Amino acid sequence: MSHVDVSIVIPAFNCEESIAATIDSALLQAGLCIEVVVVNDCSVDGTLDVLLSYGDRIVLVDLKENVGGAEARNIGVEHSFGEYISFLDSDDVFFQNKVVRQISEMHKNNADFSYCQAVDEIGNIIGAKYTDVFWVDLLIGECDIVSSSGIVVSRTLFDRISGFDVDFKRQQDIEFSIRCSFCDGIGICFLEEALYRKINSGSPSFQKVYQGVDALFDKFKPELTSLPKNKLNKIKAKYFIRFSELLFVEKKIIFVVYLFRSLFLNPWAFYNRIYRYYRKVLISSGLKK
Repeated sequence: MSHVDVSIVIPAFNCEESIAATIDSALLQAGLCIEVVVVNDCSVDGTLDVLLSYGDRIVLVDLKENVGGAEARNIGVEHSFGEYISFLDSDDVFFQNKVVRQISEMHKNNADFSYCQAVDEIGNIIGAKYTDVFWVDLLIGECDIVSSSGIVVSRTLFDRISGFDVDFKRQQDIEFSIRCSFCDGIGICFLEEALYRKINSGSPSFQKVYQGVDALFDKFKPELTSLPKNKLNKIKAKYFIRFSELLFVEKKIIFVVYLFRSLFLNPWAFYNRIYRYYRKVLISSGLKK
């Protein structure tokens, strides 16, 4: 097989309405030798039919049992040959220069990990660079990788950390990114450019998010407990306000408990979230551009 610069790995589960646009955006990436690996995670809708229509333009891995996003990505990488790995969620869309821009910057900065900004459905630019310690800023919310669709890593780095942790059903991209940053000698590169469109696939349940965050805190407990109290409080406040939002949507009065916990630990987390909602409402209403 000829040399492959980058493998774009797409896990697909019950996404027949969005997957064609996602794959098309991957196939349109220019400037590098690219392969597109799509893992059908035992979809029960028409996803497989859409994937089969692409023939040999994609590498199709058809799973006979559902394994979840983390393991599907790992399986996709196992079937790939690229020097670099780019991840793409099945409802997101890459802009045409996305992958080549990231890998170019990685070469310039001798980096093994890169992430970029994105555009959401109403035109907000989302994603932010870390300014101090990557993993701490990521958990606090001062750094934002947006999603796994923004991440490109070297195969060497992916192999060093043995890929995604399959025990994580939520917070997979956060957990993966933290472990990447713990590796000695890797560079982390951020592109302050919106290089893909992030589609919101719906609000998850409080229970699922809570379980994911709990697993995250348990896995990185030694690192978290070593942080200064003010940093740890910022991290807790960020997740408490998220819990409060989800519980409010689910019309559960306990949302008030998490709301006041976040205010007590760090009022900044609450006011920052309010500002983001206020700005989003203004943009969606056309009052602010």
